[in-house]
Amino acid sequence: MHKLILTLSVVLFASTAHSKPKKFMLCLGQEEARFHKNKIGGYVYKLNQDIIGALVQLRESIEMDKKYVNSVCSSQHPSIKILEYLMTGEQVFTSKYSKLRSPRKFAIDQSNLDELREHSATLFIKFVTHIQASLPKANCIQKEIPELAPFFEQMQYILQDVGIKRVMDSIKEPKKVFMKLQKLNPKQIKC
Repeated sequence: MHKLILTLSVVLFASTAHSKPKKFMLCLGQEEARFHKNKIGGYVYKLNQDIIGALVQLRESIEMDKKYVNSVCSSQHPSIKILEYLMTGEQVFTSKYSKLRSPRKFAIDQSNLDELREHSATLFIKFVTHIQASLPKANCIQKEIPELAPFFEQMQYILQDVGIKRVMDSIKEPKKVFMKLQKLNPKQIKC
């Protein structure tokens, strides 16, 4: 059994040793390192782990456009910035395969990206509910970010009836919401 584990470890290490780490993943790793160095937990820490977990599922042939990489890496919280791009429909990721030259590989990459976009709604819900749970009163986040009030109302009452897409569509100004989420400091919120 020990030999099997050792063999699998060597194979995994050898297969990943040839692949160059993607810059946006390095930025997420640096954010993770800051959390550990400063012994910070909380909702951004959890989101960072969730985003990393979602992005490692992407195929090697999927890349992030350079303009988004720069924006993500210069952001105070790269994980929130990536979630924002996913939630606002930005075409952040592209396949290295051409639709005409490699239609099958391109289709697989597109399917992988579609799954990520769908999963981003779940990541967003987890993120804002973690924020809400860290605050002293039930409606604190809606007072701080009023644009989220319709989202919470629909999520609470009709998520099962209308589906996650319609609930997510209740956020009328997602860029404004994410700008406020980037700056949110729960220690300063007075409910």
